[in-house]
Amino acid sequence: MLTYLKSPEFALDPSFPRFHLPQPLQRPVLRADPSIVTRRLSEDDKFLIFASDGLWEFLTNQEAVEIVHNNQRAGIAKRLLVSALERAGRIRRMPYEEIKKLDNGVRRHVHDDVSIVVVFIDHEMLDGDDTATSELSVRGFVDVVGPSNFDFS
Repeated sequence: MLTYLKSPEFALDPSFPRFHLPQPLQRPVLRADPSIVTRRLSEDDKFLIFASDGLWEFLTNQEAVEIVHNNQRAGIAKRLLVSALERAGRIRRMPYEEIKKLDNGVRRHVHDDVSIVVVFIDHEMLDGDDTATSELSVRGFVDVVGPSNFDFS
């Protein structure tokens, strides 16, 4: 079994006898079980924020919504990132500009990885009759045109 772990104490040569298990593992040690919430969009819905826990560790849902709502669209994901890192800096008593200068290994002690995507919703475009588009499913970095296998139930 080959494994990649971020902590150096686990990234040892397979012959090193530090972590031997009496039986081989039968299921994954780490899993990614996403939180999925479904809701119907209304006219009041203007955007969606998809982000990793690195953002939500420092900003509440309401704070993120206010940042997106009160600022220009261009560069909005970066603005969310900067807001989160400024908050992380205040907690660690370290200015944002100093956080940017840290090496990746050291930055890990200040904040987790952060991924952010903001999608703006154009209701006029959604309501139009000419919105026929083909479905697209991306699997293994290969574009496959066809219906998604996502279970909407």
